[in-house]
Amino acid sequence: MKTVCLIRDVLDKLLLDRDGTPLGRVDGIVLMIAPDNPRPRVAQIETGLPTLARRFSARFARALHWLIRRFGGRWPRPVRVPWSRLDSIGKELKIDIYAENSRMLAREHWLRHHVIRHIPGSGAK
Repeated sequence: MKTVCLIRDVLDKLLLDRDGTPLGRVDGIVLMIAPDNPRPRVAQIETGLPTLARRFSARFARALHWLIRRFGGRWPRPVRVPWSRLDSIGKELKIDIYAENSRMLAREHWLRHHVIRHIPGSGAK
């Protein structure tokens, strides 16, 4: 079994779906501690604005949350991918999902539908 250094090998690495489509970067790692086993185990990887903001500080995350809500935006939930869905760890992390079926590209889909398609010559339908 290969040893994986979570901070060096996983955190901030680019996520690719099974077709090689970029899905963002790993912003957090979720560990699970079972009652019968005191050793933590990696349960999921997490990506999204709330997780990234919490990495700066809890105070910064609360302020950003307030600011986004104040101007009518939605505070997105982080997207969690089970550790078991990782195919390979290298320069990038390849995960066993399709980009189009995941919530990871929700912002891009929204932008394409509500903004880009209204720009003349964009080619979006």
